[in-house]
Amino acid sequence: MGNRQRERYNRTLLDMLGTLKPTQKQNWKLYINPHVHAYNCTRNKSTGLSAYILMFGRNPRLGIGEFGINKTEWKSTSKYIND
Repeated sequence: MGNRQRERYNRTLLDMLGTLKPTQKQNWKLYINPHVHAYNCTRNKSTGLSAYILMFGRNPRLGIGEFGINKTEWKSTSKYIND
């Protein structure tokens, strides 16, 4: 018998690594940690929370600058929805 949850996680991780460029795939080991972190920061369908929140009790601190978004461009949720 296998561990269904572990097998599902491995399949998801492999799918994520499959999105790498061919040159990046040659060094796939370098990309496992960022992909695992992204997976852990993503909301789980069954719990409605991310694994990160369940483990640490808070949202992860992500560098918003990495995504090219200035703090001055942030909008409230209701304003974003209305726009």
